[in-house]
Parts: sequence; structure tokens; C-alpha cells
Amino acid sequence: MSTRSTHATARHLNEDAVIRRLSLVSVIGNAVLSGFKMLAGIWGHSGAMISDAIHSFSDVLTTLIAWIGVKVS
Repeated sequence: MSTRSTHATARHLNEDAVIRRLSLVSVIGNAVLSGFKMLAGIWGHSGAMISDAIHSFSDVLTTLIAWIGVKVS
């Protein structure tokens, strides 16, 4: 294997690790945000806040799907 292809492979693996790490941070952040919004909506009797919590949770699912896609590829 040439040095050039070795560097390209290493760079690709590094990019994948960064994408996975950023996806994990996004999942955790959106899950926490969704939880706080849900609690605020329940405590405040706010349907809009509960709806926004569900929307934030959908971002968690979207990020998980993207993370799985990167892992599979």
C-alpha cells in the first residue's frame, strides 16, 4: 500500500470518528433539551411546549439515523 493511500485511509477514519462524536453530542444535547421542554410543558400545562419537546425528540431520531448511515457506509 502506498503512503498516499495510507494517509487517505487514515484521514477517512478520522473523519468518521469526528462525525460519530458530533452525532453523539447532538443526540445527547437534543435528548436533554427535549426532556426539559417536556417537563416545562407538563408543569406549565403548555401544549405548545410539549409539541416542541416531541419535535426536539424527532431531531434525536434523525441524528441517530444519520449516525447509523455513517457507520454502515
